[in-house]
Amino acid sequence: MERMKPSRPLLICALVFVLSCGGNESKSPPSPPSAPSPVPPGPAVPTRYTVSGTVRDAPGGPIEGVDVAGGALFSKTGPGFSTKTDVAGRYRGELPAGTWQFSFRKPGYQTFESGNVSVSGDTILDATLHLGIQVFGTVKEVGVGPLDDARVEVVSGPDMGRSTLTGHPIPGQYFFDHLLPGEFRLRASKEGYDPVEQILKATADTFNVDFTLKWSYGSCLKSVAPVFFDRYPSAGGSETASVEINGDHRWSATADVPWIEVIQRFPQTGSGRVTFRVLPNPVGAVDRRKGAVMIRCSASEGQNVWIWQLPDCQVQLRAAPDSPATFPANGGIGHLLMHTGVAGCRWEARSEAEWIRTSGVSSWSGDLDVGVFFVVNPNTTGHARMGLFIVGETAWQVTQQ
Repeated sequence: MERMKPSRPLLICALVFVLSCGGNESKSPPSPPSAPSPVPPGPAVPTRYTVSGTVRDAPGGPIEGVDVAGGALFSKTGPGFSTKTDVAGRYRGELPAGTWQFSFRKPGYQTFESGNVSVSGDTILDATLHLGIQVFGTVKEVGVGPLDDARVEVVSGPDMGRSTLTGHPIPGQYFFDHLLPGEFRLRASKEGYDPVEQILKATADTFNVDFTLKWSYGSCLKSVAPVFFDRYPSAGGSETASVEINGDHRWSATADVPWIEVIQRFPQTGSGRVTFRVLPNPVGAVDRRKGAVMIRCSASEGQNVWIWQLPDCQVQLRAAPDSPATFPANGGIGHLLMHTGVAGCRWEARSEAEWIRTSGVSSWSGDLDVGVFFVVNPNTTGHARMGLFIVGETAWQVTQQ
């Protein structure tokens, strides 16, 4: 039997079928690869310019080791730079375009500051530093504290003759600037007090150059005690001070304010006592007041007995919910809510026990919304203890296990 040969159409169809042309589903040709998505550009980096220069002293010589800062000096985030001058007095930094501040500092020289310097390209900024230091401190009265209106003066050295007064604006403090560095003598003085001098060797800014003045006793006075009544009760009262005199010198005692009354008659001869009465601070007073009993042998020999009297703030205290009624032996934090019966009255918080200390705001005028806080230290004595925490004139009892 003769075998049949496939016809040409069938052969073509078979080939087409193999190539998937004749199936029920056809495959489309593959797509060309897609182009990558464009990456968005990042923020433009600002162009930075060179700021450089030379720092010299007044005669024109270079100064090495000057601290140079430039940029947004009062911003935590900058921009800015910080560097030191080299042996030739040169410095270099970089900043973007803008208006910037610069400072040049070195101990023994006056600080030079330059603001609103425009940088729009490479910039040269030179500086000249002049010799000069700052000196400040406090003048105190023996047994009393800061003393206002005392004169502090330079009595030797290139700046001889310069002087200033204490207490403007900070009680007892004085301040000098632009003094030439080196060795010089300072004197603190005030009428009625023995002057005090000290030699200072200062090549840089110098702090806490303090003086303590004592009243001039001369040949008359030997001692007066006490000389200071601090935080005197607003209700007033009577007090006595002992006065010890050399030989039979005569002396007197008078008050410098009308609310203090000296009871005895004066003058007296020889040692004795002075008794005085402090009148109540008027209801409604909002600040403490200061007065003195002036003990004098002569215009230049004497001693003041000072009285600082509290106002009657009428402070009311109560425990905050988070404050322990009795503190455990390991200590803790006390919290008191407070109210003043006199609006705007100035009060102070303090402790009369060494194991209790103030925390946070300790002085204010009028009510303090957050209240007052104190810290109780751990008790290592082995027995319970009690102490007082005082706000104004109101005492709060603190107990600890």
